[in-house]
Amino acid sequence: MKLKFALVAALLLLTSACADLAAVQDYAKASASVPGYDEATKEFGGRFTRNDAYRSEATRKDAQARGPERERAVPALLAVHKNLQTYMLVLGKLAGAQTFNLDKQTEGLQKAVVAFPPFGLDADTANAAGTLGRLVAKWALLGIQQQYVIELVTEADPSVQTVTAGMRQIVDAYRVDLANEQRDVDGFFKSNLLFIPAAHSNSGPPRDKLLVALSDERLREKTAEFDAHAARLGELDKALEKIAYGHAELRRNVNNLSSREFATALKAIAQEIWAAKGQIDKLN
Repeated sequence: MKLKFALVAALLLLTSACADLAAVQDYAKASASVPGYDEATKEFGGRFTRNDAYRSEATRKDAQARGPERERAVPALLAVHKNLQTYMLVLGKLAGAQTFNLDKQTEGLQKAVVAFPPFGLDADTANAAGTLGRLVAKWALLGIQQQYVIELVTEADPSVQTVTAGMRQIVDAYRVDLANEQRDVDGFFKSNLLFIPAAHSNSGPPRDKLLVALSDERLREKTAEFDAHAARLGELDKALEKIAYGHAELRRNVNNLSSREFATALKAIAQEIWAAKGQIDKLN
């Protein structure tokens, strides 16, 4: 009877542990997506050349001067994400996920991430991203074992917190840049409409009225485009906040993975990250 009871208890414990590690898998898979960051970074890199037609001569020259620096910064900005993403893939693998292929994901992670402070990528973020890269290389080949999850999460959490905070700082830089671009475009339309009488009254030749109508329509299109970009950056920031919070909670509860309450909470965080990705997909 005691043996039967012990077997049942062991089975229940095993089932509970699997459920908890499944919650870690859910969180890791959701966090690996970091929805919209790569797209926002590439958009940031090409912004100075995309709307040249709407800029004054002075701002156009400034854009052309700063363009090469942006192009140099993009690989480093993307590398911060790649190191965090691959860390999450390794965490999911250690927690038992069988769907992650890490053969190519770990390539290049040992390269140093270069800081670009003007674009939000400071030295602390670059160094923390490099630390995650080294941890990924250290843990990527290990198999399924709960103890590995505990050790990895404990060792990596300071770097995860620094990287996610740094990525939010980078997203803030993207927001400022987007607002500046919108200001240039709005200023272009509004300043040029001052010279068209039909923009201020019903007088003027028909072609001027057509020009005003087309300008209004184009400005509405550009405004909607800017609003969508800003909304995507907002959802990206929310996702990064949840990724950081989820990992902090994982670190805090790493010795209590058998808690059903914690597993439920971690899965809920994963759902919030997926929800942010869904909102970004809708805005594309």
